Amino acid sequence: MNLIPNLLIVDDTEINLLFLESIIGKFNVNIIRALSGEDALDKARGLELALAIIDVRMPVMTGYELAVKLNEDRKGENVPIIFITASFFNETDLVKGYSSGAVDYISKPVDIHILQSKVNVFLDLFNQKKTIARDAMLIKKTAEELTRVNAALKKSEEKYRSYIDNAPDGVFVVDENGKLLEVNQAACEIKGYSKQKMLKMSMFDILPAESLEEVKAFQSLIIDAGTLKLEMQISHKNGSKRWWAFSGVKLGKTRFLGFAKDITVRKEMEDNLIAHRIELELQNQELFKAKRQSEVSSKKYSELYNFAPSGYFTLSSDKVIQDMNETGAEMLDLNKSYSRKKDKDFYYYISTETRPVFDTFFQNVFAGKSKENCEIVIETCNSHPQWMHIEGIVTGDGRQCMLTMVNINKRKQAEVEIRKASTRLELATRAGGV
Repeated sequence: MNLIPNLLIVDDTEINLLFLESIIGKFNVNIIRALSGEDALDKARGLELALAIIDVRMPVMTGYELAVKLNEDRKGENVPIIFITASFFNETDLVKGYSSGAVDYISKPVDIHILQSKVNVFLDLFNQKKTIARDAMLIKKTAEELTRVNAALKKSEEKYRSYIDNAPDGVFVVDENGKLLEVNQAACEIKGYSKQKMLKMSMFDILPAESLEEVKAFQSLIIDAGTLKLEMQISHKNGSKRWWAFSGVKLGKTRFLGFAKDITVRKEMEDNLIAHRIELELQNQELFKAKRQSEVSSKKYSELYNFAPSGYFTLSSDKVIQDMNETGAEMLDLNKSYSRKKDKDFYYYISTETRPVFDTFFQNVFAGKSKENCEIVIETCNSHPQWMHIEGIVTGDGRQCMLTMVNINKRKQAEVEIRKASTRLELATRAGGV
């Protein structure tokens, strides 16, 4: 892009043009010289002119006529013109000149210093206008970029707000005093209160009052250490009690992100396993060997249900993985930078035998607004087939499925062992009674 200003000089005498060039030569300009009006119009056509210096008295086309033609087809501001005349100019000449586009007059013989001073003023004005125009363009581009960035930020916020609001697990944000700042619907279900009510409470209102030591541990871990893992039984406002696993991480000096997962079923199963173990211990001493085997099986079964991280997935309506966390990637033996088309197909990892179960589950998710769950088998190239328990819910816009996946492969194996132990126990009891 040429940033040197264009300056037009027009005179029907060659020596006068050379004289003007010698005066203007000190300036950093692109001089366009013409010996007639027609020549000037041809050479200046399509160019932006910072200034034109025109001799008034020229044959065929006078300086006044050239000034009119020079500006009549131009968009925006007219070209500033300095007329040079050899005769004394009266008021009529002045009016005629200014009406044709003149901004100044210089009489011959030309005073070099005066002409240079006037040229310098007009070039400064031209450069100032160009600077203003460039600044205006820069401001416009900056404003457009800011608008684009704000739109992208809003879209990103809406995406993650939708994920949190529709997440199967409770999500909440608290300050350093434990006051609830943000909660999703699943978090509200812990106590059974509305979002408005929950935002007037603190974490200490949610945790049981009788668990003073756990409450103190919560405050110490989340504020000092920056991490938290707790399992507690929480009373619902309707009187029922459920077990919840709480985990949290420090976001900043005064902000903490927490998650809550309902583990009531797991706790009940653990309690049932303990009761079953006690029952086995009270059996006939002759069944000691069978009891011991059952205790080992019960222990494995109990260990199976310790709290483990869940895999989180966002699936499109055609079962394509849109997003997932690290745990989910590990479950599928994937790296977060997965790129192959088949790697993104969640259906690809489901065993052929359990795909009909998943199809029914997936259809039910998109058909309603409530959570759905099922059990499927996941197969990857690097590991044995794994049983998974999945829960899912459709997003608010109805276009995606938010899915939670927990590995229940050990539970499946333990169930087989318990059935075998119970069968052996029943056979041994019958044999002892005979």
